[in-house]
Amino acid sequence: TGAGMESVMMEEDPRYLEATEYLLLLEERLKRALKSGSDIVNSVQNLGILTGTFGENAHHLGDCEEKGAKLLLGEEAGGLGQAFRQVGSAACAMRAPTEAQAERLARDFRAPLKQALQYVRAAKETIDARLDALLKLQAARSKEQSKRAKLDHALHAPPTPPPPPPTSIL
Repeated sequence: TGAGMESVMMEEDPRYLEATEYLLLLEERLKRALKSGSDIVNSVQNLGILTGTFGENAHHLGDCEEKGAKLLLGEEAGGLGQAFRQVGSAACAMRAPTEAQAERLARDFRAPLKQALQYVRAAKETIDARLDALLKLQAARSKEQSKRAKLDHALHAPPTPPPPPPTSIL
């Protein structure tokens, strides 16, 4: 079907071919944008998780620091532990807004890209179906022309002479 496809493509409207090439290019660019968008969403999600984990660890560090300082230096010590706990609380408080931002990015940025990619793929399926139909039409035309030529040849060809009668040897 390679030669058949070439002849169909040669008969194709140049504007249609340009639109087809544009769809292929658009699909490739949408794929790249979607991958980048997914990377961004995943990074923001990971940032939220890591910020929360950092906050929990800073809070635990503050507890340990305060206990250790009071043990070594007395009841007045422990200011550094309090500072670690404050940093930890602030980091933990950042987790939820960061994860919400990741959800917004997924909804407002990545989801439309996915939908656009689905539309382009549907258009490509239509292009493929059209090409298949054109190839079938071309095959049917070729078959019809062959049969027409065969019929014309049969109608206009001189009659074949009858076979010679058998001769007997006696």
